[in-house]
Amino acid sequence: MSRLSLVAPLQALALIERCGVPRRSMMLMLLLALARAAVDAVSAVLFAVVLSMLLGIGMGAPAWLGGLQTHVVALPVEALLAWLILVLALCKAVLAPFLGRLRGRLIDRWSVALAMRALAAELTPAAGGGRQTHAQGRNITVNFTVSRVIMGGVFPSLDLLTELLVAAVLLAYLSWHLPLMGAGLLLGLVLAGGVVVLLRRLLGRRDPGLRLQLQEQMHRWVTDSSHCLRELQLYGRVSAVLERYKPLAHTFAEATSRERLQQDAQAPVVELGLLLLLGGAVFVLQRLAPQTDLTTVALCSAIGLRLLPALRRVFGAAQLLVQVQGSIVELHALLDRADRLAAQRSAPRVMAMPTARLMACDALGYRYPGASATVLRDVSAHLDRGEWLGLVGMSGAGKSTLVDLLLGQLQPTSGALVWASSPVIGYSGAYSTLLPGTLRDNIGLFGQHHADAELTRALAIAGLAGWLAQWPEGLDTPVGEFEQHLSGGERQRLGLARALLHAQDLLILDEATAALDELTEGAFLSSLKAAKPHLGVLLITHRLSALRHTHRAVLLVDGRLESYCGQSLSSPETVQ
Repeated sequence: MSRLSLVAPLQALALIERCGVPRRSMMLMLLLALARAAVDAVSAVLFAVVLSMLLGIGMGAPAWLGGLQTHVVALPVEALLAWLILVLALCKAVLAPFLGRLRGRLIDRWSVALAMRALAAELTPAAGGGRQTHAQGRNITVNFTVSRVIMGGVFPSLDLLTELLVAAVLLAYLSWHLPLMGAGLLLGLVLAGGVVVLLRRLLGRRDPGLRLQLQEQMHRWVTDSSHCLRELQLYGRVSAVLERYKPLAHTFAEATSRERLQQDAQAPVVELGLLLLLGGAVFVLQRLAPQTDLTTVALCSAIGLRLLPALRRVFGAAQLLVQVQGSIVELHALLDRADRLAAQRSAPRVMAMPTARLMACDALGYRYPGASATVLRDVSAHLDRGEWLGLVGMSGAGKSTLVDLLLGQLQPTSGALVWASSPVIGYSGAYSTLLPGTLRDNIGLFGQHHADAELTRALAIAGLAGWLAQWPEGLDTPVGEFEQHLSGGERQRLGLARALLHAQDLLILDEATAALDELTEGAFLSSLKAAKPHLGVLLITHRLSALRHTHRAVLLVDGRLESYCGQSLSSPETVQ
């Protein structure tokens, strides 16, 4: 077993602890593993004893059996044999499944804890960006990598411990009765480990994270190709997508095949070597010590045979740990990033301001970690309560970064952003995502404190009162019943209703009306201004018609704010 496979169990168990699994649960799992090891070892010894007694019937009782009857239990051989068979049956048919069920319940809890922690980490704002930049990568991490770590990391770690204990007990028992046979099997174990390492080198090393990376890329190809299926079919590019996908599928198949080959190649070699050594030890024992009774040899041979599956599972668990090492490292890195970002986040800065003032920023600047260019520089602006501020700018000017600073997703690298009070902000973007659940769940985002009247009013301001009336179940209509029938404008207005429901101080509309025609957009903005006159609004848009509803507008150019008079994006006037 390589150093990598020896470190992996510690990393897997450390990952479980980081996900909130209490140490008492881990200690209970360890006790269950020890109990299972004890049951397996006792079962193997009992089987060997029963086999030895069956062979001894009619050939004279072996010496050890006579000692047992004299000093422990005075029962006839047949009665003792029946009791031993009963105990063996209870161990294998009752006790072992019971311990397995308890262990399964703990594993279920651990799986949930790991999945919840991974999802929470993926939902942490990625300041500076982590490795995951695509939603499909997050899906792979939470729904597939977690399962792979549990089944290929945590389970094998426990199996490794259990089977090593079983092997140690059986080897000790064997060495006590027949030192020569025990030494031979121990030598075989060492040689088998060397053979496994040699096979791994012959079959080639691989990047532990390669399989995960390929899986993420393949899922992204499938998802993104489905999203642009209309264009692919229109332009006749389906075959081109398949050609691009094929190398990934081929490499993934090769990586999977190599993993399977390593597993399939090592098991027969290890078993063959141990069987030959076991047979050789019995042969040599009979030659060097012909006085050894047959039942004792049979007992030790049965124990040796029980060692084979134990050792096979040891090597199999080590192989799985090597394969899943990349996923374990990936999840550790994800949790490290989430912890670091959580430590960096801070509450909005609040200070005394004029009564009408909502927020102000002074010489605000931001540069992404590791980047050479500054995205925002010397941004100074303010917004009053009830004021509508328009923000325009070309793509890449820094509008999204400024929004993230206002929302607290990023922290400024220079300057100051202050609020009159801790703000309650609503946000709506160009695309509105619907989550599994009901219409009520999606407008309130699973909040339980919103009254039906508030939800209905938000939908009405967004222009969806008539649309809501057509659904008999109203706010409790499942998303699946209407999602496929939504137009782009209706979906966007659902996002607007969600933002309106949550906005108390500031509403940020980030191209949130792009899917609406100008008449519908104008009606919505007028309705919003009339319904919530005290709400501050930051309107980010490319439509000059929408800017007519704002009190003033600014232009963001190369990270700096300029006054905007409505002529064009290329003719700003510097803010005084």
